[in-house]
Amino acid sequence: MEHFERELREYIVPEVIDAYLTADQEALKAWCGEATYNLLWATMEQYLKQGMVSDSKCLDIRQVDVSDGKILENNVPVFVITFATQEMLLFRDVKTREIVVGAENKVEQVHYAAVVTRSEEDLDNELTGGWKVIDMARRSARAYL
Repeated sequence: MEHFERELREYIVPEVIDAYLTADQEALKAWCGEATYNLLWATMEQYLKQGMVSDSKCLDIRQVDVSDGKILENNVPVFVITFATQEMLLFRDVKTREIVVGAENKVEQVHYAAVVTRSEEDLDNELTGGWKVIDMARRSARAYL
């Protein structure tokens, strides 16, 4: 369990959040199950379709915790994890590089809950090691300057 928690803190959570915030479609697709990918990508895609590019960043990840482990009805083992981040959500005009959404001095504190599993058929995936996020909820707690 200690090894898994360290992998969550140092690799899995940072990679998933980075893929989401930077709108890295391929990485997000690799890390997430289809339904979760579709939900997360829909948020980013609306900005990209308007001619913007993500300049969003995760500044800090804290309180990574495995809050539960379960076996789903279809015999899939999952872990429920929670964590908090400090993020800058920024989108720039692709041509002018002017900020269209967000601000460089606005940092959001965000709380996440995610359900992860390990897919045997993806164990050889160098990026994910077989880990998949099959559900994720995001809630912005507050923003400050």
